[in-house]
Amino acid sequence: MTDSRTPPMDLDRLDRRLLRLVQGNARRTAEDLGAEVGLSASAVQRRLRRLRESGPIERMTAIVQPSAVGRGILAVVEVTLESGGGDNHQTLGEALSDQPEVMQCYVVAGGADLVLMISARDLDDYERFMRTHLAADPRVKRTQTAFITRRLKYGLEVPVAD
Repeated sequence: MTDSRTPPMDLDRLDRRLLRLVQGNARRTAEDLGAEVGLSASAVQRRLRRLRESGPIERMTAIVQPSAVGRGILAVVEVTLESGGGDNHQTLGEALSDQPEVMQCYVVAGGADLVLMISARDLDDYERFMRTHLAADPRVKRTQTAFITRRLKYGLEVPVAD
């Protein structure tokens, strides 16, 4: 899991501009990016490699429409644990993160301890996941599920200031 408390890296204006551009479209060529920011293609490649190796770019990925691959059920599941021990958060969160149905997993503060974004083929698939991975776990006190009926916005872009 990624630690959200990682200190910010010292990024210059060009790094920040590249981050904004590749978040919008990671398939842009180094030549195209360089023309937009005023760098050579090789300088863009060096900067992007440094941003990947040092952490600001966690990974480059394709976003797949869940329903297009038979995953028509999307749900946000709040998980409340029996005890407030931090190890339970971490170990259960890591175990759940290894499950293919879990698209996102967060340790949170507030009413719940974990928040999951789940994709499932259908309600039976969702119920199987819940029985197998949450209801059977003695650390889990309660779950609350919200089924997504319509997506109004979906994004992974992080605002990067100048």
